[in-house]
Amino acid sequence: LAQILRRNPALQGVLFDLPEVVAHAPTPADLGFTGRMTLESGSMFERVPEGCDAYIMKHIIHDWSDEHCHRVLRLMCDQLAAHAPKTGRVFLAEMIVPHTPDPHPSKFLDIEMLVMTPGGKERTLVVNGFTKSCAWEVGTLGITVNSICPGAIETDMMMNEGPAAAESMGISYQDLLNWFSSESAIKRLNDVEDVALVASLLASDAGAGITGSLISVDGGTAPY
Repeated sequence: LAQILRRNPALQGVLFDLPEVVAHAPTPADLGFTGRMTLESGSMFERVPEGCDAYIMKHIIHDWSDEHCHRVLRLMCDQLAAHAPKTGRVFLAEMIVPHTPDPHPSKFLDIEMLVMTPGGKERTLVVNGFTKSCAWEVGTLGITVNSICPGAIETDMMMNEGPAAAESMGISYQDLLNWFSSESAIKRLNDVEDVALVASLLASDAGAGITGSLISVDGGTAPY
């Protein structure tokens, strides 16, 4: 959110999460966004922030079952239909599991979701059909739905868990990062700004006609 606001000085944003998470989040003042960013707590299964014209979720959908995901997305679409019926947008930023048997960051996350979440999973290209289905469902309301698929990003989670994953593969953590980079079309890891720029494009007037699309930020790992 901070990266999106930094790139788009006219935008305002809401960080929405559970109370115990928001209580430990950096304040808008800490990030230099006093008056442009607000922190709001609650459960996304009960409500989502009101008055927004766009919602973005990064690595949230993979924590939950299809039924849970549909509930959250329906709440968002209801809000957009009420407050932004012609310009509303929903962005999902999730990894996509390739159909090849090769190692891939999404497969490590899939195992983690299997162990740690109630029905969560990394999804295959079925996400493409899911995105198109959502886009068709709410298109008459003027709401666009797109999925942003980031590649490997060296987040705190990767730095904490990557070394163990690399060790289980018999390689160093740096070799693992190098492998992730070599398998993407852009030949490097993503960073948060890459994803923020794609979200900013889709939220802009230039992206108003894009809907039902699955956008791979790093070009993906399959050369087709």
